[in-house]
Amino acid sequence: GAENGGLRNPDAAASNGGAAAAGTDGGSGAPSADSAFAAALGIGGAGTAAAATSTTDALSAALPGMGGGTAVPALTPEQQTQLTSLQSHQRTINSKLSNLELEAKRVDDLPHGHPDRSPSPPPIYDAMGKRKNTRAVRWRERYTNERQDILEQMMDLNPTMRPAGWKRRQRSRKIRIPIEEHPNYNFIGLIIGPRGKTQKELEARTGCKIAIRGKGSVKEGGGAARR
Repeated sequence: GAENGGLRNPDAAASNGGAAAAGTDGGSGAPSADSAFAAALGIGGAGTAAAATSTTDALSAALPGMGGGTAVPALTPEQQTQLTSLQSHQRTINSKLSNLELEAKRVDDLPHGHPDRSPSPPPIYDAMGKRKNTRAVRWRERYTNERQDILEQMMDLNPTMRPAGWKRRQRSRKIRIPIEEHPNYNFIGLIIGPRGKTQKELEARTGCKIAIRGKGSVKEGGGAARR
C-alpha cells in the first residue's frame, strides 16, 4: 500500500462503507473491543467466532503497529461518534483526491469571476518553466494534509494504532511582525526578552520553537542571527 506518515495504506481505515462488525466476547453476545473498533472503522467480518478472528486480522493489516492479538481499547459512545465522523470525512477527502485532476481542470476552464472559481495566487515556476502552484497542486497538498490530520486524530483516539517509532508531524507557521508600521516599537526585544528569557518561556509554554528571521533579526555590527 501507499506510504503516508508511517502508515501502510492510509485509506484502509476509511475505505469501506461503515458496515458493523460483529465478533463477540466470550459467548456473552456483547461485541468484542476489536469488533467495536472495527465497526467504527468499517472493516472486519460479522457474526461468528471465525469472524472475530478475521476482524482482528483485518485490524492488524489496516493498522500496522498494533500487532496480532493487541487489545483494542473500548471506545466510549462519544469516541465512537467522533471516529465515525472522522471516517466519513476521510472518505470525502479520498473521493476528492481521486477526482482531483478532472475537477481542477473543470474549475480552471470556468470564466474569471465565476462563483465556483476561487482566485489563484501569482504563478510560481520551477527552473524548467513549469508552474509549481497550479490549482491541482494546491488542492492535493491541502487534502493530503487534511487526511494526515484525520489519521493523527484517529491515533489519538486509539494509541495502539501508532506504528513503532511514529512521530507527530512538525508544523510551522509564519507570523509577520509589523515593524514597518511601527518602526519605533522594539518587537524583537519584546519577544526575546532579557537574555532570551521571554522566548524560552514562550517555547516552554507552547511546545514550539520560535525563530525570528528577516530585517532587524540580526544585531547591528554583524552579530549572530537571533533565533
